Amino acid sequence: MTTAPEPGAEIAEVVPAHVPTLPVVDVRAGMFGGGASGDTSGYGGLVRTTNVLSVMAQCLGLAGVVTILWWAFGYSLVFGGGGAEAVLVYLQMRLAPALLGEDPLRVERLWEKMFRVDMGIRKQGIAAYALSALDIGLWDLAGKAVGRSVRQLLGGYRNELPLISIGGYYVDGKTLADYGREMEEFVELGLAGCKFKVGGKAPKEDRERTLAARHAGGDGFILCVDANRGWTRAEAYEFAKLCPDLNLRWFEEPCGWENDRLDMAWLRVATLISWTDCEASVTTAMKLEKVATAFS
Repeated sequence: MTTAPEPGAEIAEVVPAHVPTLPVVDVRAGMFGGGASGDTSGYGGLVRTTNVLSVMAQCLGLAGVVTILWWAFGYSLVFGGGGAEAVLVYLQMRLAPALLGEDPLRVERLWEKMFRVDMGIRKQGIAAYALSALDIGLWDLAGKAVGRSVRQLLGGYRNELPLISIGGYYVDGKTLADYGREMEEFVELGLAGCKFKVGGKAPKEDRERTLAARHAGGDGFILCVDANRGWTRAEAYEFAKLCPDLNLRWFEEPCGWENDRLDMAWLRVATLISWTDCEASVTTAMKLEKVATAFS
């Protein structure tokens, strides 16, 4: 029986001997669109997204016959669609060749190999989107090869987690009652909560929208807000001071990237809300760098 590895362990070191070590033989990628049409000027509105999909194959060759054992899939989500073409080209031209002939079960080593491709280009932005699509595909392939879910490969600590939705998008003509009905629908579906969009209106107006969500969801409903960097520090602070009674689980990306490290540190000290960021950071070191810089 295969046991789940500890988080961060090399998959190849814990799988049983009968699992064949076979190379990646093909990596393909393409784009497909999704999401709703509407305001594409920022995350707060309805945005059309473009997914860069990676597909990779592991094969077995016997007596001159090549058999594809597993196809695996990964993706990277590009909000608004802009730049997806560049992500696709970088994936195809620079990263995918690094995986051919490699053992896909060695996910961590292959992540490191892709990260070190083109060391003159920091793996953020376009390069990070491309790497992400392939990294997800490698985990999918490793799981299929050993007959385990990715959850189990990552340690399998929990069997269940509360599921929340993303909602509260800005739509012309959408009323406070409409936002309330949206939260009620989430509750009826058995969802534990919602990450509610803010940052596209004035803080006072978004406070009223968020209040409607809280009233409709109830006290036990997990309610978070995400400004997607839509506010200045002053605006984010104003919103936070308006919402002490809303029991917000966290406030995500309150400020623009221009000076988000110091702004986040200031907001954390000045308010009682839990703040989250680092969504655009690629490595643990980069995330720690943000924290260290903010408090230095």
